[in-house]
Amino acid sequence: MKIKSFSGVLWLLVLLIGTELLAMTGVLDLRFFPKPSTVFVRLLQMFSSNEATFSGRFMDHVLASTWRLLWALAGASLITLLLSIGAGLNDHLRRLMGAIVAFLYPLPKSAILPLLLLVFGIEGMAQIVLAMAGGATLMLATVFAGLNRLDAAGYLEIARVMHLNKRAKVQRILLPGLLPEFMHGFKLGSSYALVLLIVAEMVATQFGVGVLLWAAWDQFKILDLYAMLYLICGTGFLFFGTFDFFGERFADSQRSV
Repeated sequence: MKIKSFSGVLWLLVLLIGTELLAMTGVLDLRFFPKPSTVFVRLLQMFSSNEATFSGRFMDHVLASTWRLLWALAGASLITLLLSIGAGLNDHLRRLMGAIVAFLYPLPKSAILPLLLLVFGIEGMAQIVLAMAGGATLMLATVFAGLNRLDAAGYLEIARVMHLNKRAKVQRILLPGLLPEFMHGFKLGSSYALVLLIVAEMVATQFGVGVLLWAAWDQFKILDLYAMLYLICGTGFLFFGTFDFFGERFADSQRSV
């Protein structure tokens, strides 16, 4: 593994250590900017003791958010895979989906949460559908850029000239050619889905990390507030790190298509 693969983690550690030193020397007000070490200890305490909250145990909230996020990412990935393959096989569908993605992309996805709450209810699928919609939009935008790259490079035209059937076109061109964009889109889409999920949980539900985040702010529990922020940021960092790691493995695929 190259040294540069760890450079991001090293800089993050430097930032945390710098914040710790500023808090210890009194430059930062501990009432509003607690030491990172204290926040990590508090977060570990929450996990180890599974302490009770106003609406359930700590792990009940974490598991609720985890399952919602997994369902949202699975749905967004399936939607992206099916639509991108369909668009690669049919030019009319590709133009239609490109127009739809361009139309919906600027829309703040959180703006449709009230509508989703009306359709699915407060404790229904609203949070999952919102996260799925946000993740799928970013994934589709990225994968459609890959389709345009394949088309500009002439691979789709070669498939037509060679009279490849749909199965061969998918296996030999679309799947290997779009894999790098799909991985990149999943990395961005998963983080965006997490953001939307936390926002939706803060607005309307009884269980979830977003509920704990809002409760910590409402009750002015600054340490708990930072603990939830660290948990959310750590999850996003894990997504980025995982897909950056696998993205290096698909670099050859990117260069060969």
